[in-house]
Amino acid sequence: MTTAVEKRGAVPKRSGRESIQEGWWLEADPWEGCTLYEQVREGSVPRRRVVLDGAGWIQSLYRWAGSGGPRGGTAAGEAPPAGRGLLAAALRLPSGGWLEIQPAAAHHPIWGLSDRLGHWGEAVQGEAGWVEAGRAAALDWECPAHIPAMDFPARLPPGGGSAILNAVAALMAESGGESACYRGPYPTQQLFRALHRSFRCLAAPEAAEFEFTRDELTLAFSPAMVEKPLRWAPHPHGQRRVAEGIALHLRDELEALWLGATPFRPGSPGGAGFAAGERLWVEPGPDGPEWHAGLVLLGAPFRTFVVLDATGTLLRTLNDWGEPAEGTPAGAALSERWGNVVFSWAALTCPQPLAKAVADLKADTPLRWSPLRCNLAVVQGGEIHLQAGLGEQFRKAATARPRRELALMAISDVLEAVGPHLRRLAQRRIEPAPLERLMEQGGLAQQEARRELERAMPALLAEVERGQGLPKNEKKG
Repeated sequence: MTTAVEKRGAVPKRSGRESIQEGWWLEADPWEGCTLYEQVREGSVPRRRVVLDGAGWIQSLYRWAGSGGPRGGTAAGEAPPAGRGLLAAALRLPSGGWLEIQPAAAHHPIWGLSDRLGHWGEAVQGEAGWVEAGRAAALDWECPAHIPAMDFPARLPPGGGSAILNAVAALMAESGGESACYRGPYPTQQLFRALHRSFRCLAAPEAAEFEFTRDELTLAFSPAMVEKPLRWAPHPHGQRRVAEGIALHLRDELEALWLGATPFRPGSPGGAGFAAGERLWVEPGPDGPEWHAGLVLLGAPFRTFVVLDATGTLLRTLNDWGEPAEGTPAGAALSERWGNVVFSWAALTCPQPLAKAVADLKADTPLRWSPLRCNLAVVQGGEIHLQAGLGEQFRKAATARPRRELALMAISDVLEAVGPHLRRLAQRRIEPAPLERLMEQGGLAQQEARRELERAMPALLAEVERGQGLPKNEKKG
C-alpha cells in the first residue's frame, strides 16, 4: 500500500538552517515546515519557540524561563529547579484549536506535582472560556527523561493526548535523549498504541504489548507509580494543515488525516485483517497514486471525503464530512438481539474489573442506527449511534458475496466500533472498590455474558444473513 506513495515522495525531505541573529535560528523539518530555536548560552539545550508547518500555520508555541538547562536535564526528568524551564506551551490540535500546558501548576494525589492541561472551549454563557482537561506528572520539558502519566486522557480534546506525547518526543530528541520509559499507574493498551505514533518501541514487537500492559489491572486500582521497563526512542511526527478542518500527521509517510476531530488511518479495503472504520487507502489516479480518506464498511469503501496526491496536497473533497451543529438525528433502535450480543461481547472482552460496569450499561444506554456522515460509531447524549449505511452496504455487497460471510463481517464491524465507547462509558461510571471485589463481580458478569452470547449470537447471525436486523434506508445527516 505504501510503496507506491513512497516512490512519489509522500513526505518530502529537506534540511537547512538559517541564522536570524545571534542565538536564534530557523531549521527546516522533514515535512516542509520549520522550527524557530533559541540557544540562551553555549552548552545549553536549544529551545524550540515556534513550530510552523509548510503552509505557514503555527503548530506549537513555547515560552521558557531562565538561562537554559544543561543537556541531560534533571536526574529524574521531573520539574526543573525554580527559575528555569517551560513556562507555558500551546499545541495545535488537529481540529484547529489549541491545547495548553501549564507546568507545575497543579497537584495530583498519586504523583504529586503536576502540569495542568487544558483548552479553550465554550463557557456557560457561550463565551470562550478555559476548560481544564486533566493533569500530567510534572516534567522537565527542556530535557524530558521519562514519559509522564496523564490522569484523564479521555477528557482531552480529540488528538490532545497524541499532541502531548509528540511534544515530549520532540523535546527529548532535541535535548539528546536517546530513549525513555513510561512512568505511571496507567499502562493501558490505548496508551501503548498512542506511544507508537511519537516513539519507537525498542523491545521485540511480539512481546512488547504484553510486557507493557500486563500489570494494567493491578496498577489501575493502585496508587503506585511504576516505571515500565520498556524503552521508547523519540520518533515524533509532524503536523500540516492543508485546509480548514483538515490536518495531516506525517512521519516516514502519511500516518493520519484528520477531518475535524476524526482521525483516518491507513488501511487497505478488502485486504487481510482490514477492519471497518475511518480509513486511508491508496488508489491509482490520472497523475499517479492518490490517498483517499473515507469510511469503510464490510471491507470496502462506503463514502470518500478527501483525496490527496502522493505528497499530501489536497486534490478534492467529495462529501460533506462535518456532523451537523445540532447533532445527529436519532434513528431506529437496534433490535433486542443486537443489544444482547453487543453488551455481552463488550463485557466478555473488556478487563475483568470493568466487566460488571460494562454489562450494567445495557439498562440505560440505547443503541441506534443513525445517519452519521463521517464515523462508524459516536456517543451523543448518552446514546451510541451506529452508521445506518451498514444496511445499504450489506445489500449492495450481497449481490456478489456470500451472505453468511457478510453477516459475520457486519456483526464484527459493529462490535469493534461499539466496544471502545462502552469501555470508556463504563470507566466513567465505575465505583471505587477494592480490586478483589471488582474482579469477583467482573468474573460473574463475564460468565453471564458468555452464556448470553452462546444463546444470542446464532440467532443474530441468522437474522442478519436474511437481511433483517439492519437499517432499511440510509439517509445522510
